[in-house]
Amino acid sequence: MSVNSRHNLGWLLLLLLILVFLFVLGSPEALEKLGEERFFSTALGIFGLLLILLFFLKLVSQPSAPPKQRILTVLRCERCDVTSVREFKRGDYIPKREGKCPSCEGEMYIEAIYPEELGKKKKPLPF
Repeated sequence: MSVNSRHNLGWLLLLLLILVFLFVLGSPEALEKLGEERFFSTALGIFGLLLILLFFLKLVSQPSAPPKQRILTVLRCERCDVTSVREFKRGDYIPKREGKCPSCEGEMYIEAIYPEELGKKKKPLPF
């Protein structure tokens, strides 16, 4: 179910509850049975429940924030297969040539670019 249809469903439920409330408690017979003071306290309680429902539906319909991540670039040497990982820089692409190898002076190229999600690492068990 999409966010818009969920949002519209919430408004439809709210409108339906208001109409039922007005139909049941708006009749003169209901006012005579309940008494004026009890009617208003009941109306205030139902209005409070409707507000809570509306805020809950608003909270649920908001999209969640995307997980924090950083983008990494993997460099590999053509000669000796040494790899190194660094932060992504604007302009990186696969298989871009990227400097000299620190061990054999061969040509380094970008082998892979991938995102790494932060905060998703498993905690070791305490025992």
